[in-house]
Amino acid sequence: MTLTQQAPAGTIHGKGSRLVLRGLRKRYASQTAIDDVSLDVEPGEFMTLLGPSGSGKTTTLNTISGFTELDAGSILMDGVDIAKVPPRKRGIGMVFQNYALFPHMTAAQNIAFPLGQRRVPKRERDERVEAALEIVRLAGYGGRRPAELSGGQQQRVALARAIVFEPGLLLMDEPLGALDRGLRESMQAELRRIHRDLGSTVILVTHDQEEALALSDRIAVFRDGRIEQVGTGQDLYARPESLFVAKFLGESTIFAGPVTRQGGAAALDYAGQALPAPVSPTPVQGAGALVIRPENAVVAPEGWAVPDGHVSMPARVIDDVYLGASRRISVAFADGSIGVVRATESGDAPLASGAAVSFAWRPERAVLVPAD
Repeated sequence: MTLTQQAPAGTIHGKGSRLVLRGLRKRYASQTAIDDVSLDVEPGEFMTLLGPSGSGKTTTLNTISGFTELDAGSILMDGVDIAKVPPRKRGIGMVFQNYALFPHMTAAQNIAFPLGQRRVPKRERDERVEAALEIVRLAGYGGRRPAELSGGQQQRVALARAIVFEPGLLLMDEPLGALDRGLRESMQAELRRIHRDLGSTVILVTHDQEEALALSDRIAVFRDGRIEQVGTGQDLYARPESLFVAKFLGESTIFAGPVTRQGGAAALDYAGQALPAPVSPTPVQGAGALVIRPENAVVAPEGWAVPDGHVSMPARVIDDVYLGASRRISVAFADGSIGVVRATESGDAPLASGAAVSFAWRPERAVLVPAD
């Protein structure tokens, strides 16, 4: 269904809200769940809160929805502080991981529920439900109960229920976590389409890095109740500002050691070798870590020349795994640390385990971050 500015009666036409979080704090007994969380989310933006279990992302989402009461801080939605407003009066759409559908109701009745709570007239209610079913591509399924729907279809009904009253802000808590990989990837494409069509502001909570990268305009990485870094997926992957973000978002080879400077250039002392380090957006003094993504490294077997412009370290092959479009080569360095290379020449003969190689990379493709 194509959405237009001059939509017919019953069409869903959401408008994104601006959300501003300032100094959010929440404690449970002696444990701090979130501490000084501040974040700006622009109208129509798809923002993902990403982090491991216990990092504070779900608590932050629950304070926005009103299901968790704040100890301190403000939540401004379109300039109005809603921190003390009851959940049912915030006008926020919510999609839960377990869908939370009423089993005795049909799909249409589930979707219509929030409209009934808002006393929307029946004719308009029916039109909006039909429009919502079309948006999630379930036209004709309104008469089925949840038990008669697949997991993916139930997820779509839950999404339709969340958008049917045209919220300016849509919150999603691990909505794809219960789906298998193939269905999850299909639903990611659907979520991108629906967000693009509706224009609502979306905040998603997930611990799945690939999901965050696939869906988000920007990502806020959480750690121990605080936001570690905010940026686009490309920014976070290519230019992490901390070792935590580098490790959490994708694979890396990491060399750790003291950082030294000669003139304007920095170097990291690793195993007696001064590894040149690029200029870092985060000033690094003392202990540092050089981060090299797998696609930015190569391996040169014994007897092969290291490519021009590369720095190299001796290593031995642990494994060489064929992945179809690429190969994942893992190596071990003299101190036992592990390196990884993603080779696109997938048709080459695999390297033997234990073979001596040079692990090489271009210095400008590495990132220097402070050591944890």
